[in-house]
Amino acid sequence: MADAQLTEVRRLIDGLRRNPRTHPYHGRREYSDRAREVAVVLASMIEAGRAADAVPLARRAVERATSSLLHIDDSSGVIGADLRKLTGLYARACASAPPDAAKLAAWLVASRCDGPGWPDFAVADFAPALGAAGLAELARLVEERRASGEPDSWSASWGVSSLRKELAALSGDVDAHVAVLAQEARSGRDFGEIVAVLRDAGREREAEQWARQGLAAEPLSPWTDRLREQLAELLLGSGRGDEAVAMYRDVFERRATHSDYARKVSCEAS
Repeated sequence: MADAQLTEVRRLIDGLRRNPRTHPYHGRREYSDRAREVAVVLASMIEAGRAADAVPLARRAVERATSSLLHIDDSSGVIGADLRKLTGLYARACASAPPDAAKLAAWLVASRCDGPGWPDFAVADFAPALGAAGLAELARLVEERRASGEPDSWSASWGVSSLRKELAALSGDVDAHVAVLAQEARSGRDFGEIVAVLRDAGREREAEQWARQGLAAEPLSPWTDRLREQLAELLLGSGRGDEAVAMYRDVFERRATHSDYARKVSCEAS
């Protein structure tokens, strides 16, 4: 029975190959159906205590779907969702039957930095399989990539940046996490990440300072609207609602959009 299941899942995974000459609109539904069949079998293997068998199969499925997405129109995002499911199953299988941690770390770095932008994964999902040694190796590889530098490769620079942030978050060290985020801060969203980390740690005064720093860099950019909301929440939470209202009034007078007016009115009502 076990051998039959392995034969079946291998057959299904072989069906995830995609001929590059196939029209990108053809066979999308069938491909998604096949990916979901693979996911069902992999999940049943993990639940039946056969994670060790599932690990290499799940990885093969992820790699084939990753490659195939280069040749399929997935504007609906359905197959991308199927790939995320397969990647999650790979993480589950690895957690139950950890593979070589160094090799897994290398795969994660290559997938994030050298891949086409997918599969999407969270380092935290693979942390149980990596363990302390694997996480240390992952950090080493990321810093190695960072030192070598690939200025012309957006995927490599984004991959290194995102992995550094995730590893910093996993460390549990708030100061180290903030330090990494600060090194990577380029936009209002980046500053917002710092504010969120500090607020979660109960360090509102520092969070406020970072919010103000981010807003000073891009005072009227629409990308800082969420950061401004975070600052308003901090001001309201510390009993300084008048400062929050004044901030929104100033933005409305300078930018005068409907959204600015609505935020000002909402803040005044608070």
